Amino acid sequence: MPGKHAPGSSGSFILSLGRSAAFALAVLGVVVLIAVVAVNSRGDEPGSRAQGPTSPTPTTSAEPTSTVKPRSPSPEASASLRPHAKVAVHVLNGNGRTGAAGAVASQLEEDGYVIIEPGNSPIINRTIIYYGEGYLDDANALRQRHFDHVKAARVQPREPGVGDESANIVVILGKDQPV
Repeated sequence: MPGKHAPGSSGSFILSLGRSAAFALAVLGVVVLIAVVAVNSRGDEPGSRAQGPTSPTPTTSAEPTSTVKPRSPSPEASASLRPHAKVAVHVLNGNGRTGAAGAVASQLEEDGYVIIEPGNSPIINRTIIYYGEGYLDDANALRQRHFDHVKAARVQPREPGVGDESANIVVILGKDQPV
């Protein structure tokens, strides 16, 4: 008969080792899950997620919920600007306010832009204006005229999978977009 501190059977050692390995894997799984949730809940960059903005889902309301006010054109307008009728814009609601994308799209359409059916995007904090190749000046002019009041709004090159592929400019309204 083994003593008080004598090793048990080899079966109990394997069982103990198995339990330890299972516990370590469970802890590792929880850590990975927390990391994935933390990365996906940042809310700043739609392109930083594995999944880009969702496909366009129209959002409408009886009354506009946005107060975007067109500004007069700047006297130093660039010669490389296209007529608004030659610029296709896709507005996505990334602020969660019902009808925001539809209201902004209507105002841009009144200003002469070609509008692609507004849709939704994951929620973001800052409004982003993405531009396609060759449309930087047009995006800057659109920002200055329609989003200058949104101080944090930024213009940046378009990322793959953001908005409708036929759009020259994609506007994702963030939480900074006033109601």
